[in-house]
Amino acid sequence: MVWVSAGPVAWATDRHPQADFIPASVVIAFAHQIDSLRLAWRAMVAKDTGRGDTTFISLDFLNVERVSIHGPVRPYGRVGFGVGMDIASPGVQFGSEGFFNEERGTTGGFGLTGGFGIDIDVYRSVYAKLDFGLGVYGGVGRTSLPYHGRFGLGVRY
Repeated sequence: MVWVSAGPVAWATDRHPQADFIPASVVIAFAHQIDSLRLAWRAMVAKDTGRGDTTFISLDFLNVERVSIHGPVRPYGRVGFGVGMDIASPGVQFGSEGFFNEERGTTGGFGLTGGFGIDIDVYRSVYAKLDFGLGVYGGVGRTSLPYHGRFGLGVRY
């Protein structure tokens, strides 16, 4: 399975820049399903398209998804482990001096993710995906709590 999804992302914290709403995010993912379990790998980029001063990336090394019903509509729940990082923040770019200083508000580190969603068959091996999730990333700089809702399309092979 391969899919691409997009949707809004926001941060559940009042510390700058994570409190800014980042309206555009894109996810590219790959999964392998065995019976009712799916192993998935995801890459997300979130960009503040309004001000253009924040870019956040996250890579899920491994997501374990539990598909609860088989058929044309498949709800699922998921948990995962990955890494997330601001690669640009107000006034600093990745690798610049003081990038992970707490006063700057940048985030980096390992994270845990979770969520739920639904896959709906559209045509043969093509399906639509609606996904809602929350991630916690930290360890270097500030802790980040992004949450999202995304819609996407995928192909089963």
